[in-house]
Amino acid sequence: MLIAKDVPERIAVTLERVKEHLRIDHDADDNLLEGYLKAGIKQIEALTGWSLSTTEYEWIIEEGDLRKSIPLYPAKITSGHEMKGGYVNANIGDTVEFKTSISHHREELEPAVLLYVQFLYEAMPDDQEKLMRAIRGICGTFRRNLGL
Repeated sequence: MLIAKDVPERIAVTLERVKEHLRIDHDADDNLLEGYLKAGIKQIEALTGWSLSTTEYEWIIEEGDLRKSIPLYPAKITSGHEMKGGYVNANIGDTVEFKTSISHHREELEPAVLLYVQFLYEAMPDDQEKLMRAIRGICGTFRRNLGL
């Protein structure tokens, strides 16, 4: 189980960039858009395994965690556990703490985040499947794991 310990220090896509993409020039929906942006960041991270935020996590190792590789990259372990052969040296039930940084794929994954926010904010039913296909296409190109 993966738990964010706090709100991200930095995210790869800004609210200003979202508003530019959606052609919004008012502040009335800023809180709503910020929530959609956070959801978009987490969704694209889950689909690709690439971190789009600087966040501290606790990862409780469960039986189904395949090979115990850190679920988001790039990340640095902060709990004293060691990496061995690309995998965390931990046992089931251990809590591994790590901190992510923003991936070098930020620019390539930004369109997927923007499309996801667009999907949540303004997509009509006829457009929803088209947007999701585009998001999955972008994310499939950069997928590094099986998701969170």
